[in-house]
Amino acid sequence: MPPAVLDLKNRLASADRRHAGCLVLLVAIHLAAFGIWLWSEDEPSAQAAFVLTWAALNFFWLVVLRRPLTSAALSLVLIVILIALSQFKHGILLMTATFVDVMLIDAATFSFFLKVNPGLVGKLALAVVLALPVMVLLWRAEPFRVRRGTALLGCLLCLAALAGLSLAVPTDREDEFYPHQYVSKFARSAAVAAVDLTNGGVLEADPATGERLNVGPVAACPPGRKLPHIVMVFDESSFDVTMMPNVKVAA
Repeated sequence: MPPAVLDLKNRLASADRRHAGCLVLLVAIHLAAFGIWLWSEDEPSAQAAFVLTWAALNFFWLVVLRRPLTSAALSLVLIVILIALSQFKHGILLMTATFVDVMLIDAATFSFFLKVNPGLVGKLALAVVLALPVMVLLWRAEPFRVRRGTALLGCLLCLAALAGLSLAVPTDREDEFYPHQYVSKFARSAAVAAVDLTNGGVLEADPATGERLNVGPVAACPPGRKLPHIVMVFDESSFDVTMMPNVKVAA
């Protein structure tokens, strides 16, 4: 056999093996998501919301990356992180995560969260260091491509279907206290929160009022000493204030 033909044959065989390997990984990731779906979602509406959320995430990453395997891997990572955070919140507050939590998080909140969990920074850094090479390897090795226009259309359709489902079958408020359906509750709460923000804003309030609070003159009352900082923690939060650094707790 001529060397050129032999080289072409070897290249084709190598490409076939790479395609097969990437296809197996892609199926494995979707099967992992299917396992999470079976484990966490136990109602028809919640199961449908999970499927739409999973599809929307994959289509979103396809718009950005055009690579199905890398998109599925990133989507699975986000799903796992969401479930872990929701379980963490439920362990502290007995409530699962919703989209409102995203609205409340800012730089100060995140900084406080890292302070009360001193080992979390190292774990996050280790996770990033381990995940980046894997993502780069998938990016370089993956042979599959999807058109951005097709992915964008799929993402918009999934988001529209998810919004319609969330408004047609809203989640039960009491269901937030149960440790299940982490993904579907978060996704459906996002659609409801978007509608509420559009209609009423963050806080419900009248645009104007004719009444005014009648406040009489208030005499100055200067303190005789430096006032202490007082931190009030709700009892139902079950938060151990001694975990906060540089905080003195009365005996």
